[in-house]
Amino acid sequence: MIMPEKLDETLDETVVDIKPTLIKLLARSAQTLETILQDDSVAATDRADIALRIVALAGRLDVPVLPELAGTLHPATPQADPQTDPPDPQAAIATPTSNPSPMPAVQHAQPADSSDPYATFPEFLPGDYLQIDDFLSPEENQQILKLAIDRQSDYVSASTSTNAQSYRASSVLYPSFFTDFYYLVSSRLRAIQAEVLQTLKLPEFSIDELEMQLTAHGNGNFYKVHNDSDGEVIKRTLTYVYYFNREPKPFRGGNLRMYKTNYANGWIAKPEYQDIEPINNRVVLFDSRCMHEVLPVESDSEAFADSRFTLNGWLRRP
Repeated sequence: MIMPEKLDETLDETVVDIKPTLIKLLARSAQTLETILQDDSVAATDRADIALRIVALAGRLDVPVLPELAGTLHPATPQADPQTDPPDPQAAIATPTSNPSPMPAVQHAQPADSSDPYATFPEFLPGDYLQIDDFLSPEENQQILKLAIDRQSDYVSASTSTNAQSYRASSVLYPSFFTDFYYLVSSRLRAIQAEVLQTLKLPEFSIDELEMQLTAHGNGNFYKVHNDSDGEVIKRTLTYVYYFNREPKPFRGGNLRMYKTNYANGWIAKPEYQDIEPINNRVVLFDSRCMHEVLPVESDSEAFADSRFTLNGWLRRP
């Protein structure tokens, strides 16, 4: 076996040096990626995926991608839901460096145990959730609100995986436009994952991917009854919704309605439900298999800045 550090010494002198060609190809590849990212004809989801992978590659190559996150992040101050009185999870967040690790959304950690407790469907899910108020610091909360409003022109209309008509009305901003907040919020979520699962009495799982999008619900917007995972094909396992908006709250409604859920050849919402009010700086987490909906938003203002904003997404298992 030839060790890598001895490889150059064993090559024949007639071997062509491909390094100059490789460098040129890398430069051309970078130019191609940049062109794709600026091409509006390419789907926003595809451009977002490319951007996140570039950020992840930069992290592996020790290229600073988020230096503005250097320093101390304000740890979350979780508060228990007074209705369910769950344990108070402590989100101890490690201080990031100027060279953060790759974006969690493209990490692929394999679980120690290959068995998947989520692959077996329970007959009943109680529709429980964990609510944490004051999830971000006031400064972080206002920063993400400003970004959400300033990026109005970059949103795209939301859709469903089935392309159902009149089933969902909202606008979505993909994480390539807010990578700093993606890293901040995903770090907080990863830090409290174990406590959240314990509180909700859910099996542990390794995070293979952490998805995130920024969603704006304006006057009349909604999302009818659905769930985020079937537990087998779609590996979304834990859903989170972080709410933020102008103060005083410029809209009414928009509650998250959590249904008790049965399984009988598919997930079925039972008549019993709980409503969670969208309160500024609140995050709600729940089992992605649970049926839920976003009730219509009502507002006297048609201004985009007066929308019901969320950072929402899913923790996927492998």
